[in-house]
Amino acid sequence: MNPFSNTRKEESSELPLAPFLDIIFILLIFVLVSTSMVTEYVLPVDLPDSSSTGVSSTDLTLDIYLKESSVQIPDLEIETEISMLRESLKEQCEANPIFKVRASADLPLQSFVSLTDELQGCGSMQLVVERRR
Repeated sequence: MNPFSNTRKEESSELPLAPFLDIIFILLIFVLVSTSMVTEYVLPVDLPDSSSTGVSSTDLTLDIYLKESSVQIPDLEIETEISMLRESLKEQCEANPIFKVRASADLPLQSFVSLTDELQGCGSMQLVVERRR
């Protein structure tokens, strides 16, 4: 073959597949090896039977609106000082109610702490706190 001839070599339009197959094979091996090393941890859970009763809807839920130094419970038509709340809720405390506390975002934290102290003395610590803006 003459290197100075006018005839051109046509370039091949096909891609060599051997390097791509090597890469795919290596990736496949990597995936298979890495997934077999992952161990799954399972927590044992005792689920109740389907015949058992669910959550009772008879739980007493009371909304409490907390202000700077007073508390308002519209369901019971109570508006009192935080320190007098326990005496106002004597009857309701026996049912172990769920209290939903609603307070303003700019309310001092001490008011909320005082309220939770009073409710804890009532025998309940099921609180749902909602922050109003």
